[in-house]
Amino acid sequence: MMNNRIQNLKSSVSIKGDYILYWMQQSQRISYNHALTHAINLSNDHQLPLVVYFGVTDYYPEANLRHYHFMMAGLQDLQNKFRDLQIRFVICKTSPETGCMELMKNAAYLIMDKGYTRTQREWRQKVIDKARNLDINIDEVESDLVIPIETASNKEEYAARTIRTKIMSKIREYAIEPDDAVPQINSLELTFDLPFEEITDPMLSLESLDIDTSIKPSERFKGGETQAQRVFSEFLNDRIPFYTLRNHPELDYCSYLSPYLHFGHISPVEIVVRTIDALRSNPELEESVDSFIEELVVRRELSFNFIYFNPNYDSFKGMTYQWAYDTMELHNEDQRDYLYSTEEFESCATHDPYWNAAMKEMVHTGFMHTYMRMYWCKKIIEWTPDCETAYEIAISLNNKYFLDGRDANSFTGVAWCFGKHDRAWIERPVFGKLRYMNENGLKRKFDIDAYVKKINSMIGE
Repeated sequence: MMNNRIQNLKSSVSIKGDYILYWMQQSQRISYNHALTHAINLSNDHQLPLVVYFGVTDYYPEANLRHYHFMMAGLQDLQNKFRDLQIRFVICKTSPETGCMELMKNAAYLIMDKGYTRTQREWRQKVIDKARNLDINIDEVESDLVIPIETASNKEEYAARTIRTKIMSKIREYAIEPDDAVPQINSLELTFDLPFEEITDPMLSLESLDIDTSIKPSERFKGGETQAQRVFSEFLNDRIPFYTLRNHPELDYCSYLSPYLHFGHISPVEIVVRTIDALRSNPELEESVDSFIEELVVRRELSFNFIYFNPNYDSFKGMTYQWAYDTMELHNEDQRDYLYSTEEFESCATHDPYWNAAMKEMVHTGFMHTYMRMYWCKKIIEWTPDCETAYEIAISLNNKYFLDGRDANSFTGVAWCFGKHDRAWIERPVFGKLRYMNENGLKRKFDIDAYVKKINSMIGE
């Protein structure tokens, strides 16, 4: 079902232009890419060649070498796949909306995938504004959520319980495989005045960009659709039967898909479809599959609801609830047993070996187990002078080191530690009514010392 994912943003009376243009930015993949499928169908229907464009800017907020290298590896993978499909893939080192505005001058149709963060939405709005005087059709296709965001809800939801039914009641309608679409016209020979990039080595391609190179690429995670498919297949074949143990960071039963979902290297729709197929083949997986769908669909799409409908999603002021602000203000002057600077946090130099291990995983690999992410942020609240300082440090480190930093899930995860999508708890010093976590909870729930050993071994300590 495609039409329920397509929103027409601009219509033209006639179809005039040299090609169909798909501006790929969010959905950096071939498989289960509804925007690409729509673009191929238009290309075939109107017998116009298809051009796929991607813009690489060196001004993306808080992105650094680690993020760019992961993304470039994915673009190199796509470059080869589009060549096999005989589709012209144009990668330009320019602000994405600028390159799109240049290419759309000669396009009959512009297809865009949907963006959710402030920057992504601003890019798309600039293109729409520029196109007002052009004879062009523009469609936006939502491909990176299972349920299109405004179909699930038209407002900011309070918690998972308020959005769960809205999402799960529609999942069978939307979690379906898109129809096959094969381009009928070879567009490889098309040429453009706009300079484009041929990626032979991700690191070499980044040398001409003015980006922060202080954070090195992750050796643990390699970018690209091919790699994403491998990671998901391994999870589906080997780890999903044990997914109910996902909150044990000393074990390896999580999916490791968050970096690939962030860059659009794999579709959540495909993940749901294939996971449900696995359940049909093995009904004993029901508990694990239910837990996985809750995390992948309900929790993830709640986080997108947050950043889409709350303009303050990345700011201390306005991102959480009044009860949380009230309790934080009441306890901001409470005595802290420890205080650490940003530099001490980054150096993994606190008194807490469990927190330090989590930070090491983050700094060295670009990933941290979800349960440890919660503990990590809660301790920053406890070890900084006030909650606003804690938020600024947590969001900065989150965006700097995580491969899935600057993502809806990341912004929401940090906000959750400050009461978002949570409830008031028993009042205590420093935290007030915010949920509290401590090392005794880690020891009670799993083998935290085994986690420390695992991380130290992983990074060679």
